[in-house]
Formats: sequence, C-alpha cells, structure tokens
Amino acid sequence: MKKLLAAALKMGIGRPLLDRVFVECAEPPPVSGLISTVTGEARPVFALLPGPPGPYRKVVVQAMRPGGETLGYLKIPLSPAAEERVRREERALRRLEEAPGLRTRVPRVLHAGSLRGSHVLFLSPGVGRSGPARWTPMHDEFFRILGGIRPARRDGPSLIAEVAERWRKAVGDDGEWSAIASRALKQAGEALSGIEVPCGVTHGDFSAEHTILQDGKLFVLDWEQSREGAPVWWDYFHFHVRLGGAVPFRGLPGERACHLLYLLDALAGYLEVSRRDHEEIARLRSRLAEGLSEPPAASSTRRP
Repeated sequence: MKKLLAAALKMGIGRPLLDRVFVECAEPPPVSGLISTVTGEARPVFALLPGPPGPYRKVVVQAMRPGGETLGYLKIPLSPAAEERVRREERALRRLEEAPGLRTRVPRVLHAGSLRGSHVLFLSPGVGRSGPARWTPMHDEFFRILGGIRPARRDGPSLIAEVAERWRKAVGDDGEWSAIASRALKQAGEALSGIEVPCGVTHGDFSAEHTILQDGKLFVLDWEQSREGAPVWWDYFHFHVRLGGAVPFRGLPGERACHLLYLLDALAGYLEVSRRDHEEIARLRSRLAEGLSEPPAASSTRRP
C-alpha cells in the first residue's frame, strides 16, 4: 500500500485528496498504550519518521498531546543492528547522568524496554531553536564537561590497532582501499610515537543538526553512535568535516595524526553499510588524501 501510494503521488494522482491519510484500528495500538502509561496522556497523537534504508533503519515516533505539545520521541528499531544502536544510545544517556552539568542538556530516558519483541527507547524532547552552525565557546564548554566522564589516555599503537581492525572488518583486502589505509595508519603511527591521546566518552556523530540551543546552552541529541575510550578530538573533527570547511587545528601534539585516524574510522563506518560511490564516502576519501599530502607534525613527548 505504501509503494502504491508513493507511486500515485509521484504521478500526481490523488494529490488534492491526500493531505491526510486515516487508518482505523479496532483497538489502540501498542505504541499508544505505552505512551499513555509513561506520560499519563490518555489520547496521544503521533507523527512517524521512517529512517533511511539500511541495516540501522528504525522508525522514530514523535508522541504529542492532541494540542501539539511534544511528549517525547520513541525509537523503534527495524533490525538487530538498529536495535543494538538503540541499546547503545540508552547506555550512553544513562552514563551521562554521571555528569550533573549534562543532565539537563541531553534527552532523559523516559522508558526503555520490549515492545512486540523489539527493544524500544522513549526519550524526552529538547525544547529550543536549532543549534549554531559553527563551533562556539558553548561547544567547548559542553565537551569540557563530557571529557570529564571516565577520561583516559591512550598511546598511539593501541589506537592504530583499533582503527586497523575496524577497517579490516569493513573493507577486507580491497587493494585500492587497503593501500590508502596502510599509508594513513603508517603515517599516523609515526606521528603518534611517544604521545598519549586524551580519550573518553564521545558522541560519535556530532553535528549542528543534532544540537538545540536551549536556555543559552547546547542540548545534544542522538547518542546512538556514542563510544567510550575514543579520542575526544574526533567529535570536533566530525563537526567541521560535516560543515564542509577546513578543520581549524589547534596545534596540539598528535592532533593531525588523530585526524587521519578519525577519517579512516569514519570511512570504515560508511563502507560497512553504503555503496562505494556514496557521496559521503567520496568526500571523506578526498579529505583523507588531503591529510596524507600534508604529513602530521613530528611527534612530541609533551602531553596534549
């Protein structure tokens, strides 16, 4: 029915008649019962956003009161891989409760549990306007607090080994790609010799579209790619790469080498699930080539 409806709309058939589609149910759907139980709203209404196709696909349900006030967002995974990401976001948000300065700046877990065999996550909404499209002192302040949660320092070889293993699982022995990866890993390894890199809890997909400006502070959404023990600089790199401009390096020892590792890790993530001609893959590959053309600064024993 969905495919037929989409085809009809594309052909212009029924366009004046389909501003709304009503689906009659014999009894309230399970989602409605869950939302009512958690929020106390007897007659919740919903808007549904099906995610993009792929192994991590999920449906996000915006639950509202009849007057339009948002109660929260329910994430329903449509595959085992998507369910693992939902569970990862739950773990990350519960971990962030350790930082009092972040408790009001990330979604609260209103409910997590099984619904018709899937592990679902119901989160509080953020209220505010879109976050800044450039890096500001607010971002520095947010990540200063985030970096204080389970901080760690890791040496170059352990980071190189971790990124290399992820690359191996994602790409295998593809000759052209393997040559690029080998060069990046070698160059980063040489630059990180004797350097410890600050690591900790990271967002994993930090960009302007995942932030809200709320009461003069950042409210940060979508923690399903959060990681623990990753270089804290990776969120900074990701934000600027997504903007499309140059990364403003801060002159820290090992920073440029970590940027190479970030690009390689991000490419591995896309290559796990996307076509090799995906636009984002081409962009990251171009960035990696640029980074390899400018060798990272020489290693230093000074701690970043």
